[in-house]
Amino acid sequence: MKRVLKLVPKSFYTGQEAKFSAEVDNHFQAAENAEFVVQITEEPFEETVFFGSEKVECYCIEMEYIDGYVLDKLYDRSVELTPEIAIQLTCDLLNLLRELHQKRLNHNDLHAGNVIVQRLPPGSYRADAIEKGVRAVAIDLGSADSQRREGQSYLSDIQWVSKHMLGFSEILSSNNLEKSDLRARLAFYLRHLALELSAPQANQADQDHQDFVERIREAYSNARKRYHRAWASPLNLSSLSQHRNAQTLESWHVPTLMVDPEQKWHAELNSGGPVIITGMRGCGKTMLLRSLELHARIVATKEEQLTQEARKAALFGDGYLGVYASARHLGVSSDTNEKGEVKEDRVAQFFAKLFLVYSSRICDALNHLEEEFQGTVDTEAAHRLAGVIFGQVNRDNPIERTDSLDDLQTQLLVDAELWSSNHSSPVLKTEPWQSFVLLAKAVQNVLIGSREMQIAFLLDDVSTRYLDQEEIELVVSTLLVQEPACSFKITSETQTFFLSIKSPGQINLASGERDYLPFDLGSKVLEQLKDPKSGESFLESILSRRMKALGGELANLSPKQILGNASLVSIARKISLVSNFSAPPEGIYHGFSALRGVCIGDLGTIIALYQEILRSARPDRLPVPSNDQHRVYQTFCSNQLFQLNSRDQRLKTDFSLKKVALDFADASHQELLASNRSEKDRLRQITSMNVTLVGNDTEQTKKLLELVDAGVFALHPRKFASRSKSSGSDPVQQFQLSYRKILGISKLIGLSDRDRFELNGQQLLEWLKTEDGAKNLRAHTRRFGAAEEGEATKLELHAESPTNVPEDAAKEPELPFPEFKKSTSIRDVVNAHGIPRVRTIELEEAPCIQNLVVSLGFEERCLPSAKRLAHHVRPKNIVAIEYGIPGKLTETQQLAKEVGASFQKVRSDELNSGVDIALHGKVLIDASGLTKPAIFKLIKESFTKNGEVWAAITEPNEYQPTETDLSAAIGDGVDFWGDAGVETLSEILSGDKLPYGVVVVEELHSDPSRNRKLCAFSSAKHGRLLHLVEEVTYDEIDVFVPSGDSYRHKVAQKSASIATRSGELGSAILFSADDPSALLAAVFENHLEAYQALRSNYEIALTGGKLETMVSGIAAAVLPVNRVVYVRPAEFDAENFSKGVGRTKVYEFKSNGSAQ
Repeated sequence: MKRVLKLVPKSFYTGQEAKFSAEVDNHFQAAENAEFVVQITEEPFEETVFFGSEKVECYCIEMEYIDGYVLDKLYDRSVELTPEIAIQLTCDLLNLLRELHQKRLNHNDLHAGNVIVQRLPPGSYRADAIEKGVRAVAIDLGSADSQRREGQSYLSDIQWVSKHMLGFSEILSSNNLEKSDLRARLAFYLRHLALELSAPQANQADQDHQDFVERIREAYSNARKRYHRAWASPLNLSSLSQHRNAQTLESWHVPTLMVDPEQKWHAELNSGGPVIITGMRGCGKTMLLRSLELHARIVATKEEQLTQEARKAALFGDGYLGVYASARHLGVSSDTNEKGEVKEDRVAQFFAKLFLVYSSRICDALNHLEEEFQGTVDTEAAHRLAGVIFGQVNRDNPIERTDSLDDLQTQLLVDAELWSSNHSSPVLKTEPWQSFVLLAKAVQNVLIGSREMQIAFLLDDVSTRYLDQEEIELVVSTLLVQEPACSFKITSETQTFFLSIKSPGQINLASGERDYLPFDLGSKVLEQLKDPKSGESFLESILSRRMKALGGELANLSPKQILGNASLVSIARKISLVSNFSAPPEGIYHGFSALRGVCIGDLGTIIALYQEILRSARPDRLPVPSNDQHRVYQTFCSNQLFQLNSRDQRLKTDFSLKKVALDFADASHQELLASNRSEKDRLRQITSMNVTLVGNDTEQTKKLLELVDAGVFALHPRKFASRSKSSGSDPVQQFQLSYRKILGISKLIGLSDRDRFELNGQQLLEWLKTEDGAKNLRAHTRRFGAAEEGEATKLELHAESPTNVPEDAAKEPELPFPEFKKSTSIRDVVNAHGIPRVRTIELEEAPCIQNLVVSLGFEERCLPSAKRLAHHVRPKNIVAIEYGIPGKLTETQQLAKEVGASFQKVRSDELNSGVDIALHGKVLIDASGLTKPAIFKLIKESFTKNGEVWAAITEPNEYQPTETDLSAAIGDGVDFWGDAGVETLSEILSGDKLPYGVVVVEELHSDPSRNRKLCAFSSAKHGRLLHLVEEVTYDEIDVFVPSGDSYRHKVAQKSASIATRSGELGSAILFSADDPSALLAAVFENHLEAYQALRSNYEIALTGGKLETMVSGIAAAVLPVNRVVYVRPAEFDAENFSKGVGRTKVYEFKSNGSAQ
């Protein structure tokens, strides 16, 4: 057996023999029953040792032999550091400190040469380790003592561990040639935990080393998968509309927010066969689907406060185990299809990726099930499942019998990162439906005592946003499988299922009675809202649940107490007294009934609308003033109309969606006014339209579906809709279209469903293309009959009730939920770890600069700015970036000669393709004429390399469009924030020539099943931001917008409001351009919340100004960013660019000392 003999000359301890004995005793004490300290195998002895001819009296210490290498070998890159080794060594080092702490000892010298990475033989692998074949072992305990050595040049043990963690993080992030998001995430987590430990130990509270080990292991799991046992965490809403898109909501939180009237929807969906859930966007399809997922069902049984046995019986009594996936993260928009790509190949890849995503989600589902009900999952489940999973993609099973479900999921997510890059796409070896059946049966076989449970594959958002029509036909037709082991529950929009969906045999058209259960949630939501008895409580419950999860001083108040109330009759009567859309003396649209009345099933819009109204709510001034409420309705209307206007410009159809929306509202308004002959007259309120199609006229059907797909109308096949008649030999189909009332707010429409327009298919086509659409439509008014009239009157009068605001409403109520302050905790993380420092300096304060990067741009300010900077800083090297439009090349070369600098020209396409520019020493980047991708790359690379960078912006004297131009367009702003602002904003010039294109500046290979969070910036050049959010789908969008009162700021704020759909998609975050440090901190906070707390993929869009682009480059140098995109115009319009030369601002960016 190998041993190590440590020889220490006795002369080292002359006169201090007791010290040697104490060191040996400390080592014996530290190593006793220790796993991470080298063992002394025999009592030390003294011996004369010959070193050549020299004789030395030595203390001899025999220790165990550790087969491995010192930590230094990782730092000098002699040995590869994998993410697993980095995490395992970190855990081992912390466990070492725990062992020493228990014995009241400190190592006091844990540098890289005193830690050996032990290589373990297979027979000694550690079962609970992340990397089973290594172990960190401390050697040389000569400085070990009960006293901690810290201060001056000494580091405490915990600071040494922190330093090693930072070293591991730097290696993982810098040595990431494959652009792996998983590697970047682990580097990021390690760095932040290390910084938490880096302060002097005297300034820290006593650490719980085991707690840190668990946090690191959890960080590893969170990097390798979307969550780590997160079902135990409470739901913390940071805003009322957060998770309005339920795809961003983990399913175990769904029971907290989900409202299912009398549980009848859940019971109806549990049919045992295929189900297709349809409805308009925002009606709650995803929320309902996720309520069927196993995680949600487990939590729901907890909320019912049943016994453990009763909970298990209730859960298994469902008869199914639901796992969720979204086509949003698997499909590719048809706009991005590669030329020549065969749709069958794309669909085959879709099924293979879907199969692997379900496999990964099954691991979490079974983990949760076993955690709640021990003994329900086979101990070899991972190995048995893996055999089926990897067998279906033609791979050997990499999972051992002793491996866990976490090990299986880790492997699946590593694979997911590979196929996200499209370099390695999986292929199923059998027909897709057979693969899903085999997977379902494999799950059943690892369940103990419940093997009859059907596996419900929940597939969300199968729509034309991610798959084209032919692909949807293939996908859905394939999945309509009638199989005892599994079934598919699929959500889509109603208009999607006008496609020719076939039955699984691909011969006959699929039948809603034979092949699947149709479930029209949109219609059910609308019917629920219209019910005089239950509609009010339904919407109130949805909003109240969110308010309680949000917390705050209004959480215990009902929506009626906050909004007040006014009947729909009184709102219509008030409208009838206002002529020519003039501003009403007081708000028209206000009160809870208005909120309920404007909803046609688009619950997401209503939640966002309520949130915006809440911004004006104060406990001492309730209900919210009607004018404030009315203003929010108008803004929402304007933003929705702008979306239609943008769609018109992009698609260039033969009719205008925005015009159609306004024509309908205008006709409805005119009908209301015409019906106002006396106070006794019933006011006509038209909010729907019946369309009868005869025969198989594809153009009529196409136009109808375009209106529905654009969100102008919702298709509700209810009581008198979707009727099939017979007209001779031609089939007749009748559809009811419910108008999205939020689009008609600016035209002052009534909100009650009292009457409707009726058109046939030919009349529909004529209306869409006629110049006076409102007049045309009014010729087709249909009044309700007596029975229908009675139903509508019930709804209107039911809402007429006094507002009940308690006398003590101004007092803060006692809340059943705590007041969550999640953003504060994230901010604490930012402050604790520090972020790069940024400050504005005078040009004279700039240090000695070796490299000046300038632009050979066409703007007037480019050359004067370069001259101003060059003569002040006297660089040794000038690098000029050249673009397609001719710039001042000769003059810039002459400038270099004047200041005695070398000159280098780099083409912009070379820079964008990653060419290395040798910049040695300090760098100053003149961003004045550089494009945003160039600014981003130069800032990021210089800061990454040097830990500091300087950047300058020479402002123009006059921006385009000018304040004068904007003033003329916007005026007092009243019309601008209404529907007139739609045309105004679209006509404002921005210096760009269309069309736009989205360009990826850089990206990591990322797990596509994670949610996608976008951080964007708004400016007066609004077109780029709005194009991006229309072209690319994100789960959440936050837009940073500069604060200020100028017309440029108003345009930027309007654009941000439109991009986030007034809070439906995310938040508009104000920042001051005069405080770049605060902006950088806000971006860090935004990133940490999404990337670390919510574990989303984080993307940045370079859609703001030059300062925002600099800040983005600094953030991306420190934080992992999954993707950075730029919206590029077809070409720059040189005639409409900024003019003149203004002042120069210089920004200094430096790394925070604690971060290095």
